[in-house]
Amino acid sequence: MILAVDVGNSRVHLGRFDGDRLAARADVPARGSGELLGPADRDRLLPGIRRVLVASVNPPAAAWATEWLRLEGLPVEEFHGGRIPLANRTREPERVGIDRVHVRARDPSKILAHAAPPAGETGWLLMR
Repeated sequence: MILAVDVGNSRVHLGRFDGDRLAARADVPARGSGELLGPADRDRLLPGIRRVLVASVNPPAAAWATEWLRLEGLPVEEFHGGRIPLANRTREPERVGIDRVHVRARDPSKILAHAAPPAGETGWLLMR
């Protein structure tokens, strides 16, 4: 099980993946202090998680979320930008944060999971 965590400027989106299926999700404010998840979301999202992937454009909120997840005993990997195996084909790629990348994978074999979004929401693309 993988927990994908997208830390933006105002919200933290979390998705629990069972293989390539989005099994559960939560959306919480990027508070920067206190609990990341309440008891109900913690019980739905965290049991059985073996890997946590955190992408962020908000370093203070990412540090808070990462520390909270580590205190829960979860193995956290952070991604803040830089070289990733994705082709960003937007008009201004330098203005697209890692938490909002709309891309096409250069190497489809590296895709771990993809979940199409409900109408009006963000989708998930997890890569190796």
